[in-house]
Amino acid sequence: MRKIPEPHQIEAKDFLIKNDGRVLVADPPGVGKTLSTVLYLEHLDQWPCLVVCPPAVLGHWKKEFEQQLPDRRAVIIRGETLCEGDLLHDLVILNYDILDAQKPWLLEHQYKCIIFDECDKLANKSTKWTQAAMVLAKHCPRVTGLSGTPIANRPADFYPILNMIRPDLFGDEREFMWRYCQPQFHERYGWQFKGATKLQELHERIKPFMIRRPKSILKLPKQTIRMEFVDMENRETYNVLHKQYVGTIRTPSAFRKKGIDKLTLLSNLMMLCARCKARGTVMWIRKFLAENPGEKLIVFAINKQFIDVIRRRAAEPHESMVIDGSTPAKKRDANVEAFQTDPKVRLAIINIKAGGAGITLTAAKTTVVAQLPWTPRDCEQLSGRTDRITQTRENEVIYLLTKDTIEEKLCKAIEEKGRIQAAILDGKKVTNLNLMTLLENSISE
Repeated sequence: MRKIPEPHQIEAKDFLIKNDGRVLVADPPGVGKTLSTVLYLEHLDQWPCLVVCPPAVLGHWKKEFEQQLPDRRAVIIRGETLCEGDLLHDLVILNYDILDAQKPWLLEHQYKCIIFDECDKLANKSTKWTQAAMVLAKHCPRVTGLSGTPIANRPADFYPILNMIRPDLFGDEREFMWRYCQPQFHERYGWQFKGATKLQELHERIKPFMIRRPKSILKLPKQTIRMEFVDMENRETYNVLHKQYVGTIRTPSAFRKKGIDKLTLLSNLMMLCARCKARGTVMWIRKFLAENPGEKLIVFAINKQFIDVIRRRAAEPHESMVIDGSTPAKKRDANVEAFQTDPKVRLAIINIKAGGAGITLTAAKTTVVAQLPWTPRDCEQLSGRTDRITQTRENEVIYLLTKDTIEEKLCKAIEEKGRIQAAILDGKKVTNLNLMTLLENSISE
């Protein structure tokens, strides 16, 4: 049975029609961008079309498309082997990971529209899938980008998708980098484009082809976001490594001579933090499940070892489901369905990269971020798993941190960094902010 679209979804469809599909749909996560886009494809009525999306939402796209257009055929392409026999499908759906491998086959078809869902995946133009996407976009008359968080970290990350959607406005990469990315010369690496400037001007340039409404249009129940702290073991070990990292900030040349890399140290520090708080995190989860019978819980993390500890110790196997990089796409769909519908499945343990965007987990009203992602984009995506169009209850996101550690500092730095995205997408004023600079300044205080 066809869904009845909400007024804001019809508005998005009409905006796509007005701009002939060359649009950035930047509504916040959970507003219902998929349905709006399917309605646009129905109006366009030119086939075949292509959807590129994260693995977690492959099945969602097929289901939404066939529900609205029962007379049309959609296929999900899985694996890197070149496909044959799928020529008659109206909609081809595949994930970013196999886009480059499938490029020769895809180029043989004259797609009338390409939709890049969660288009922030195209932030790094050096990845094979971004390079493949740029080639495919040049051969297609309509390119649509969907993402509630299209800016991964800084304006430079925004260029590839802007170039694909509107090459007429953003064709000159050099001009874009020098105008909006505050170039700085580094004696070891040459010119670096990691800053941000003229953000109000950039906002005005993208406004004509971007649709972005506040989540308040959904009139959702209230969502609260807060921090809680868990106990940390082996703090002495942590303090030794933390002191070394602080040294790389204050006297970088001395540590470079010793061959000590600052970013490697930071990564090791974050992983050590996770190991030191693993027991505290498991105890927190157990307590929540015991004190809230009938309620479900979502836990987001990054490191495989940390996820495995939670999976083994926080709940019985039949009470939990896991989505990580090793979970096959079909299994991901089944896991999400089980969490949404089976009252026995109370705990969702999800790797941030594998399942932090696109999926709906409104059966829970509590989300725990047990390991911090690196960007405001990821933070907003995580909060959007429960705060979306089908949510009927007040819900909360809890950042589970260790006090007086790198996690607490990074959380504050990410909060500040989020103002960059707000400046570009929403036209809000902001000063130039660099995440690493914010973090290092905070640590050095």
